[in-house]
Amino acid sequence: MRQLAESVNWEEKELKAEQEKARQLAAARAALANGWTTPMGATVPVDRVRDVDSYLVVEFSANDAKDRILIEQGGCGPHCECFGLVYFDNRSEWEYRPDTVNAPNVCLACLNRNAHIEKRNALGTVEDNSDETRVQREAAAETKRQIEALNNAAQEVWQRWLREQDKHALWNNIVFWRVLARSAWQLEPILKAAPDVQTACSEMLNLLYRGTREYDRDLGAQVHIVAKVDALIKALGGATVAGIEQIGEEEEEGGGRMMTNDHEPDRRVSCDRHGNLRCDCGWTAESELLSYEDWEQWSIAVANKHRAVCILTSVKASP
Repeated sequence: MRQLAESVNWEEKELKAEQEKARQLAAARAALANGWTTPMGATVPVDRVRDVDSYLVVEFSANDAKDRILIEQGGCGPHCECFGLVYFDNRSEWEYRPDTVNAPNVCLACLNRNAHIEKRNALGTVEDNSDETRVQREAAAETKRQIEALNNAAQEVWQRWLREQDKHALWNNIVFWRVLARSAWQLEPILKAAPDVQTACSEMLNLLYRGTREYDRDLGAQVHIVAKVDALIKALGGATVAGIEQIGEEEEEGGGRMMTNDHEPDRRVSCDRHGNLRCDCGWTAESELLSYEDWEQWSIAVANKHRAVCILTSVKASP
């Protein structure tokens, strides 16, 4: 019973659709009989209203520059055998219609798709100078300008912060890795593709920066947000170049991270700005990727292994 009811409803809808189509085609013929003309002022014979399936033809759109030339400058019209009016189930407000009230779905169309394509191609490149298109272009240009302004403002903040950073110190900062962990699933491709550590670090910073985008509904695009960049910078922290230079100056003055040997007072092990250990005897140890607290433990352990050369009895460290 249910199938029967659905079948009856479908047939009823189809019947109503056919009746509506017939009504509109009749209204369009009446409009032509009453003297409706094309934009070029040409009258159209009533028999040009055709009862054919719309998928077999192509409608002319006033929103298309080439179609507009063909219809409004006489390239296509009643002089063409393939020129007619057809009922379209779906149409926009841009089609040419003889009666927008009583026959809103009956539009000017070319009954020969190939002929339509050939005439369009013959026009070559056409610049659309209509008022509607000009307004659209101006709106698109303004949208682009706003997007670029937002992205440039965010990029300026980000680049200024990057210039202040010691990349090696940042790479050795556990905070950097904790922030990166939020994008862990994206790290493997970066590490596989990077030829060296410096490139990997730069690509990971780019990855974090890409995360400062959000979709702007008004602009219809993803844009970088200064507030998000500020939040990322705050989360990363980082060691500024000025701060690193200050540590280097302290090392030269005898301060900073330093390990002394009571048995040989003039010999010392110190840490350079990259966290590497070095001794006056010529021994060096390259820093590992650790936070400052872990680095301190690491440095003591590594220095103890150097005991055979220099017996280290005390460790001084300044963050």
